[in-house]
Amino acid sequence: MNSDSDEELVAAMEESITKFTAARNTPSNDFQCPHCEDKVYKRKKHLQDHIRSKHSGRTFPCKKCGREFNHCGHKNRHERSCKATTQQKQIEKRKNERKGDSSKKKLKSSSTADNTVTNEMPYSPVAGPSHHITNAEKELAAESPTQSPVAGHLQESEASTSKKINSHKSRPHVEKVYHCRRCPFTCSDKKQLYLHRMREHFQRGGSIHTRPWNDETEAPWHREDGSVDERLRDVYTANEPIILQNHDIGPVQSTYNFPIDNTLSVDQLMQQANAIYLDQQHSFRLNMSFGVILQNRVTGEYRYFTAYTNHVTFESPLFISKRSDLRQLELRLKRMDILAELLHTRPDTTWVPVLLCNVEYYITSTYYTIGAGSLPDYIINMRSITSLVTDYKGKPYKDQLCLLRCLALHNGYKVDNLKQPTDIYYEQWLNFNKSTKRFFRCSTGRIPKI
Repeated sequence: MNSDSDEELVAAMEESITKFTAARNTPSNDFQCPHCEDKVYKRKKHLQDHIRSKHSGRTFPCKKCGREFNHCGHKNRHERSCKATTQQKQIEKRKNERKGDSSKKKLKSSSTADNTVTNEMPYSPVAGPSHHITNAEKELAAESPTQSPVAGHLQESEASTSKKINSHKSRPHVEKVYHCRRCPFTCSDKKQLYLHRMREHFQRGGSIHTRPWNDETEAPWHREDGSVDERLRDVYTANEPIILQNHDIGPVQSTYNFPIDNTLSVDQLMQQANAIYLDQQHSFRLNMSFGVILQNRVTGEYRYFTAYTNHVTFESPLFISKRSDLRQLELRLKRMDILAELLHTRPDTTWVPVLLCNVEYYITSTYYTIGAGSLPDYIINMRSITSLVTDYKGKPYKDQLCLLRCLALHNGYKVDNLKQPTDIYYEQWLNFNKSTKRFFRCSTGRIPKI
């Protein structure tokens, strides 16, 4: 008896396990479309949306262009960006009916119905100033000018356009006047305003260089026949504060400016580079740029193209650490034929270089001591730059370990937790360099060795 009851119990347990497994594997929460075999949804609302959009046969037309959608949400999203008008909707409907119908009766009935609709519409396509006649309206007006109300409106718009042009021509044209913001000077040309500002209001601190020629008769605006090119002289004189400006020496970045003319040679450039080398006390990187006066081939107008740091001679600056490196600079200038390159006339432009004015040497010192001196206020107050002048409590650093703090910040440590990694790097430095017990200031040239 016990054995029979045990067998029945085991069978009942196996049956319940089988039912539970089947019930678990059966997607009871899934909703399947009765029309589509492969459409199964997790939510009932999604199934209802599918049946309403695919199998109910109902469509939702756009109120502006008449395009039909299966779902009202798609129609609403389209209407927000649809730029068609009600008039264009009628035109598109008429064109579709003409393509689909083959009998003349249907064509006549559709045209009559469309005419009644357009006649009842109070809207005129030229009533508003912002209305734009579409290409579809123009095509329909060309096909049937008698049946389309757009043909008359096109003629009216053309007539109104010609009227506007004639009235514009008849009005007296007033020239635009440019005013100087610092004085009562006025002019009708923007170039004249620029020249006035350069002559009267442009200021440069300190002294300036002299012109590169000794005698005024040797100036480039004096021609061989004795005449003077006044326009060239005016442009040079107006930009003279930039052309003859003095050197700008800084602790890291320096700009050396030298006035030149078309008699420039490589030997003269090397003399200038040698003077810069004698003025520098550490190794540096060098690049150069030229200021040129250009002339328009068509109008003969002159324009000064100033030297910029983003229009340099070499793609990468030259590293100068000893006098023999200047020989490499000389070879590169001769190899690229710098004078021919500067005065080269390009066929794809109307501006031709006619006069070399000045050359600027951009010097970047590579032996600038890290941690020496104070940083400018705009760097300290800039949120995108971590200046490491003070700790997170506002206390200034005085241990001269700025390089080690930069290394810790580079390795992923946070700004408010730099003390521990800085001390670890400092111990490693002492173990590496046992001859000193102090971490002195480090220059950029010693960073690879460290």
